[in-house]
Amino acid sequence: MYRMSLMALIADELPGVNRERCIKIAIVHDIAEAIVGDITPSDGVPKEEKSRMEQEALDEMCKVLGGGMRAEEIKELWQEYENMSSIEAKLVKDFDKVEMILQALEYETEHGKVLDEFFLSTAGKIQTEIGKRWAAEITSRRNSQLANRLNYRSNARKDDSMYDTARIVLKMKYVSITMTGRRPSLLLGPLPAVITTGKSTEVPSEIKSMDPETKLPKKPNFDPLKAHELTEGGQPEFRKVYVPAHRLKPLENAWKEIYNLIYKVMKVDIRMNLKARRVELKNKPETPDIGHLQRCADFVHAFVLGFEFRDAESMLKCDELYVDSFEIRDVKSLRGEHLSRAVGRLSGKSGKTKFAIENATGTRVVIADTRIHVLGPFARIKVARNCLCSLIMGSPAAKVYSKLRRVASRLDSIA
Repeated sequence: MYRMSLMALIADELPGVNRERCIKIAIVHDIAEAIVGDITPSDGVPKEEKSRMEQEALDEMCKVLGGGMRAEEIKELWQEYENMSSIEAKLVKDFDKVEMILQALEYETEHGKVLDEFFLSTAGKIQTEIGKRWAAEITSRRNSQLANRLNYRSNARKDDSMYDTARIVLKMKYVSITMTGRRPSLLLGPLPAVITTGKSTEVPSEIKSMDPETKLPKKPNFDPLKAHELTEGGQPEFRKVYVPAHRLKPLENAWKEIYNLIYKVMKVDIRMNLKARRVELKNKPETPDIGHLQRCADFVHAFVLGFEFRDAESMLKCDELYVDSFEIRDVKSLRGEHLSRAVGRLSGKSGKTKFAIENATGTRVVIADTRIHVLGPFARIKVARNCLCSLIMGSPAAKVYSKLRRVASRLDSIA
């Protein structure tokens, strides 16, 4: 927090740049971000929605000040930053991008992850020279860090291959050892007593106990690690699911069931962030499986997309369920009444066509405006999507029904 302000403070003197104004713009931006939260490209929040949330945070700041000259100055600084109408605003915008990739580098170093999306989202978008220099330095350090990590893994693979070779050598009945009596590098443990037979020595029959037919001790059986034990340093993991405005009321109505299912059954912390309009999930020491966090996030995401509670709940119980989403315009470029007719063909009279596809393929389909979501196993989603695409392209419903009858028996054999 407030690192952008520090960047503005320690930056080199630039001609025509008001350092004090840069610091003010950075502070206003950081306070708004503290209220809304740090929205990253991976959160999937639209740019318009992000601007709306930040504008609400700005209004809240001005409300706390009670209006007056200071509140007007904050609004002026914010608009200057949003419109990038000055060299100071452009410089602070670059500081924001530099601070984001710097934070991503720190996360990579601390947790051992690769966060390419943060660096790709800022590539070629930094305008000022000082921003380009700082970004180049951060990228250079990241490349060195990734290279060191790659070398470490390469050496680890070499060690593994040496260990496998040693196991193969130890399975041999007889091993020839040079007259020096020196222990070979691939053999583990002390060198057994040897019997000299000329130029080479022969290992006695004790080595025969290493034959493949010899019964080995049972493998140790350990209890599975809990979720917090699998992460670096025991740090909790988070998931965030954005909730559009039209799904807030259904989420509120079903919140009690969702909360009981996730918090009490799956042992995952959950809360609703009303300001950011998103559901936030976090694992805890009591979470029995690290996969529960992602399952809960998929469950909430499916409910937010428009699936019924019972259908979305099945994602918590089955590992093979997925949600596939696509736009009608991705299949065929349609506008106006042509687009409306395509949506009508997908639904059918009173939803007859959609229900037929769901029942034949064992999937669930949600048609939200021009976006289609399909929930089910991968193979069944593929069949349902082919039928939906045929309807979008203009195929009559009767032809799709005949196709469904042909594949229904084959789908019944899919596990």
